[in-house]
Amino acid sequence: MSKVKNRKVVSAVMAVVVATAILLTGTFAWQSISQMALNEVAEEYVNPGGRLHDDFDGVNKDVYVENFMGEGEAGGVPIYARVRLDEYLETGLGAGIKDGMDGENLATPLVAGTDINDVTTWTTHLPEEGDPAGTNSAFREYYTWEMGGKTVYMPTFLKNRDSLKADINGTYAGPDGDPATDEDRYGDYETYTVGQTKTADAEYDADDNDIDEGDAGVEDVNYTLQSETHTAAETLEAQVLTMAQWKAMGAPAGPYWVYDTDGWAYWAQAIQPGEATGLLLNGIHLEKTMTTDCYYGIHVVAQFTDGRDGDWGKGAGNGFYTPDAGPEPSIDALQLLHQAAGELLKVTVSSENNAITVKTASNLQFNAAVTIADTAITNQGVTWTLEGNTSSGTSLNDAGLLTVAANEPVGTVLTVKATSQENDTAMGEMQVTVVAAADGVVISSADGATSVKRGRTLQFSAAVSNQGSQDGVSQDVTWTVSGNTASDTSISDEGLLTVGLEETVGNVLTIKATSMVNNAAVGDATVTILVLGDGVTVASAGNATTVKTARTLQFTAAVLDEGSSDGVPQGVTWAVSGNTSSSTAISTSGLLTVGEDETAGGTLTIKATSVVNSAAVGTKTVTVNPLADTVTVSTTATMPLAAGETRQYSAQVTGEGSTTGVPQNVTWTVSGNTSSSTAISSGGLLTVGADEDLNNTLTVTATSTAGSSVFGTKTVVVNFEKSVANVTAGSTTTVTIDGIKWYVLVKDGNKALLLPKDILEVNRPINSSSIDPNSPKWKGSAMETYLNDEWLSSKPVLSQKAMSTTIYTRSTWDADEDTFDTTTDKVFLLSEADVFGTMDDKTAVAKDYTYNGTMLPAPGGSWKATYNDTRAWWFLRSPKWSSSNPIVGMAIVNHNGNSSMYGSYYCSDYDGIRGGGVRPALWVTTGTYTS
Repeated sequence: MSKVKNRKVVSAVMAVVVATAILLTGTFAWQSISQMALNEVAEEYVNPGGRLHDDFDGVNKDVYVENFMGEGEAGGVPIYARVRLDEYLETGLGAGIKDGMDGENLATPLVAGTDINDVTTWTTHLPEEGDPAGTNSAFREYYTWEMGGKTVYMPTFLKNRDSLKADINGTYAGPDGDPATDEDRYGDYETYTVGQTKTADAEYDADDNDIDEGDAGVEDVNYTLQSETHTAAETLEAQVLTMAQWKAMGAPAGPYWVYDTDGWAYWAQAIQPGEATGLLLNGIHLEKTMTTDCYYGIHVVAQFTDGRDGDWGKGAGNGFYTPDAGPEPSIDALQLLHQAAGELLKVTVSSENNAITVKTASNLQFNAAVTIADTAITNQGVTWTLEGNTSSGTSLNDAGLLTVAANEPVGTVLTVKATSQENDTAMGEMQVTVVAAADGVVISSADGATSVKRGRTLQFSAAVSNQGSQDGVSQDVTWTVSGNTASDTSISDEGLLTVGLEETVGNVLTIKATSMVNNAAVGDATVTILVLGDGVTVASAGNATTVKTARTLQFTAAVLDEGSSDGVPQGVTWAVSGNTSSSTAISTSGLLTVGEDETAGGTLTIKATSVVNSAAVGTKTVTVNPLADTVTVSTTATMPLAAGETRQYSAQVTGEGSTTGVPQNVTWTVSGNTSSSTAISSGGLLTVGADEDLNNTLTVTATSTAGSSVFGTKTVVVNFEKSVANVTAGSTTTVTIDGIKWYVLVKDGNKALLLPKDILEVNRPINSSSIDPNSPKWKGSAMETYLNDEWLSSKPVLSQKAMSTTIYTRSTWDADEDTFDTTTDKVFLLSEADVFGTMDDKTAVAKDYTYNGTMLPAPGGSWKATYNDTRAWWFLRSPKWSSSNPIVGMAIVNHNGNSSMYGSYYCSDYDGIRGGGVRPALWVTTGTYTS
């Protein structure tokens, strides 16, 4: 699971079913069946802290929501909730018998097409006008509802945010778990008083996912239990309203369950951390005498979100927008949620075409947008009002259409206001200025020109028309230009257009003049941009297409201008691109100089740009060739190279520059190394790290400083045999093979006995389950098979160098001196005799030893070893008996380097701090090499 828990948007859909069955005595027994948690395995649904409560004592039925996250707890934030109640009723023989239960159900559902076994077919409870409980519903003939109010509750102990279970107080079976025992049905229901305390284990989430593992959850893995004392408190007092009733009250935020027409009931205020809502459902009363079996069920669906994403889960598809959870929130519901979150209605007023002036004797349409948190509230009407007018003929109708009278004084500022009809504190306004009836602008250009060249100017003039009025209409205009691509293309306050040198040829500019009195009086004209110089050609000396490093090449340019030969500037600016050397440059006269360190094989682009028309550009490309073209790497050494040794390399650079001053220097690099200590100096001295992997191939590279494409290489293999031979047996010097550091315990002719410096393979069994765990032994063990097969095959060098060896191991801890298991292994564990000279703490015989009938030398005098930099114990292959705890185990070297016995055939933590494992030993061939 994302587990990106940074938004905490949840859809917790929970169901609680209530059932009734008529008994022979004529009394009724109510059943509160365990809830279902829909979508609880969907990873995107994270519970922000909401818990549905179902308190039922056989008479009262209390449904409410708690925000169980305390204000001081991580993630404790206000949440929002909505609840839906779905009903089902059937009567007849066997009513209430579901699939998988004993007996036959011959009952008939009250609503055709509904099914007791499928809650998705149940009927959603819908409010009626002025009546949230729905008195006219067919279900109310049987059961009436009491809604709203408050109760005393015990804050939930189920504080696991992964869990979507409801908090149930009162179950059908009662304390003895038997539903057939009438006298204790709901005997586990507990009535609380304010201030009463209860101590129990509170459950918290313990893992990093958002999955509700349910009964499969493991304590301290998926959840933790923490003893807590909770204090009973009162819920809020709830009033249940229809959406129409709530809106008629002025749509206030507060302790209201507001029923929308789609059946969702919304809590009309934020549920604060540690707070519970009032009751949605307070009681259910039987109204009809039953003469046959009857089953009545209520399916409660609750959804929660913390709302911090601003869209109540819509963008993420969760929160109140959970797939398959029923209708999405209506416009009315969104208004309620935003107001519950403390957000206010906003009214924004705009005019047609965003006009800020209006002519006398004309109309202007205004519009109003009602929003809350940038969400449009489309069902909100507004009331329009007008202020500032002096003429009674100036008015604003109910649709926002402003009519300005002919006698309204020019310059009058009118204020148009729109007020929400649902909330008169939400109001927006806009001001417009009354202007004279100027009705148009005519633009003309000098000599009627319809085109202009880049880098030139063109004068425009404007005349403001004034239909039916000659008294004081201002003739001033504001000039603008649009459609330009060059930032220096502009028009002055006097209408002089200046076209930038970089303006796009063929581009059409729009020149606009707007009356300063009436911004609706606008005139425009267009001009097309023509080129002044339209092309540049570039040539190189001798038409050369290549140039070498540390050389020069002359370029020339010619500027062309279609249809013009008089006074078009012929000058160009030169530029070079594609270079990697800061020394590569081109002069103002077109002379290219290539740096000595320019990249060989690279392409240089030479550009000549007209100084008059920056769009007139010519280019030519040349390829850079190196002066130096070969590097040869060599060394005089003939002996194999071992880890920890050095070797001198030299390089010879040849090419055109070898006799004419081309730099002969090279840079040295080494690659393929696994050790950070393996390096090569600027003088070519290679140092192989002491921890370099044996049989590893190193590549030495010398690269000419005249060009990175000119280089030479030489490879060398870190010699396995010499590296092993260089180590003193029994010392703490190590060699690195297949990424593991190894001690050399013994060297014998052309072979050596290796032991890893550190403990490997923690938590791997010595024996398989097929071998008696009370008689662990090396021969045939899972560890012997694993080390000689899977483990060794994963080591590319050791698998080639390891030698088969005959290994003798006591068959049992009390075997006599002649009873040994014989195995042929390439990889094995050392024996108790190899390390301590004993067998089950008694004197060992020759066959108890791995080599030469004697103890092996401890590296540096100590058999202590570490795992993850902490001293730990490691297995030996010898069986061992413990008299203090009579059991057979395997001998081990404990973390202090002493002999001990391990009573299990698994590696695991020794004392909760140090872990244990194995140190595989093996003989490897060193060939005939001698140092």
